[in-house]
Amino acid sequence: MNGSKKISLVLADVDGTLVTQEKILTERASRAVWYLREKGIRFAVTSGRPPRGMQMINEALHLDTPIAGFNGGVFIEPNGKVISSKTVSREAAEKALEIIGRHKLVAWLYTAEDWYVPDPKGPHVARETWTVKFEAKVAEDFTPFLDLAVKIVGVGDDLEAVARAEAECQEALKGQVSAVRSQPYYLDVTHPEATKGGVVDYLSRSMGIPPEEIATLGDMPNDVLMFRKSGLSIAMGNASKEVQAQATCVSTSNENEGFAEGIERFILHPMSVSSQPKPAHPMSTPRVKEILSWYGSDNPGTLTNLARLLNHGRLGGTGKLVILPVDQGFEHGPGRSFAMNPPAYNPHYHFELAIEAGVNAYAAPLGFLEAGARDFAGQVPLILKVNDHDVLLDEKDPMQALTGSVEDALRLGAVGIGFTIYPGSSHRLELYGQIRAYAAAAKRAGLVVVIWSYPRGSGLSKEGETAIDVTAYAAHIAAQLGAHIIKVKLPTAHLGQDAARKVYEKEQIPIGTQAERVRHVVQSTFDGRRVLIFSGGPADETSTFLEEVRAIHEGGGFGSIVGRNSFQRKKPEALKFLGDIISIYGGA
Repeated sequence: MNGSKKISLVLADVDGTLVTQEKILTERASRAVWYLREKGIRFAVTSGRPPRGMQMINEALHLDTPIAGFNGGVFIEPNGKVISSKTVSREAAEKALEIIGRHKLVAWLYTAEDWYVPDPKGPHVARETWTVKFEAKVAEDFTPFLDLAVKIVGVGDDLEAVARAEAECQEALKGQVSAVRSQPYYLDVTHPEATKGGVVDYLSRSMGIPPEEIATLGDMPNDVLMFRKSGLSIAMGNASKEVQAQATCVSTSNENEGFAEGIERFILHPMSVSSQPKPAHPMSTPRVKEILSWYGSDNPGTLTNLARLLNHGRLGGTGKLVILPVDQGFEHGPGRSFAMNPPAYNPHYHFELAIEAGVNAYAAPLGFLEAGARDFAGQVPLILKVNDHDVLLDEKDPMQALTGSVEDALRLGAVGIGFTIYPGSSHRLELYGQIRAYAAAAKRAGLVVVIWSYPRGSGLSKEGETAIDVTAYAAHIAAQLGAHIIKVKLPTAHLGQDAARKVYEKEQIPIGTQAERVRHVVQSTFDGRRVLIFSGGPADETSTFLEEVRAIHEGGGFGSIVGRNSFQRKKPEALKFLGDIISIYGGA
């Protein structure tokens, strides 16, 4: 540890510290938190964000400590239950709004649950929405909410005006509020005890940890208050000279892994992970252990292979997955699949793409895997697609041919098998019987079972194939058939079954947004206790596709399986595209 100093808890600011400027929680930052836990050191976060705006951090790091939103204005448990909240007095709120207006800043108001703005197109609203992952409510008059105000924010790009407003609020409302800039363009006005110094005090009391055993990391003036309370303080390299001068140590910037660097260099030293050989991926993270616990009937071999999938690649240990599937040549023909990027005709190209991109696994039919399994042995987990379909015959009720076996998967060193079913096809019952036999054999052999569940056939309209009720049903069927991992298409808000429509409308099941629909399908797979990933479908514009990925992430989906949208691009573009997807799932 840092000399003789004992550290029992690390408390980190979020924006500008734990995450990058693009709000990405990097793999190295996540790994640093896991190493802390391995050493018996607890980890907590505090931010000017509302508690709802830290949900992605909570999910990614599986926090087990109180979460301090609004700089300590609201404390919640990791399950979302409010522990305590502190509101600004009505008189102080009115005076703060007056000062903010006089300096020509835009005012926002937060209650414990909601965020109010006068103009949804105002400065920084769009970015804040992207950061906190929920929409502001519009209110030209904040009067009805003043008794509920947990935080008031003065927003403006005239940074000198923000600084002047800060100084005036501190003078005029001394003892009534805490008024500190959380960003150069944000002035946060909260209850006088809602400070990051107060967060250190609260965690020290509630967790029984002396302040001198607490380390803090931050980058802004409001972080100085927790620096002063803690035994060890680390300022980011992107902090101002004034903030850095108040810290015990200075790390690199948040754009240059400053959080992880600070943890490694100043807290874990001299047993710093930076001085040890780094594993290719974090092992046995709390999230991976939690997911493995859902599959209690499986043998150690299957759980080991599932762990290999979850621990591999850039998302290793996070519980999120990005898989590269290349069954397009069989399913749609080589010209339609590879002509736009000719190197993709070569099976080795796809192994290389999967390895270089850092995806969790590569899935393909027998021939493609046989062509490269020896050359790329051990470099990426493989999934053998054991049934396939061609388009040489137009058929209303599709069926799949059995093209691989469990023995083939074992021979090739695969971690699992992939199998497609068509709920809605007249052949569906035969497919269900086949996958049960395959799944039983695969599990006996210690392999993971991945089911592609695609509603299709004469029993469904084209629109019904991706209807929310049908997609949720298809995912549930796959779970009941014994899948460890389930792949479905993104659902639309259409309701395909009359009987289901009545229930959805009566119970008011939320399906209005893509994230809500994802959340519902996740719930339909044993209340989220099966790994559910979503396919990319036809080639989309990059921006459209990435918006869908963000919706999957927000809705609690476990990841994406991305085929033609990646390998039909030139490799540099494909690597960037897959990297952007991985960054979203690894982000905050």
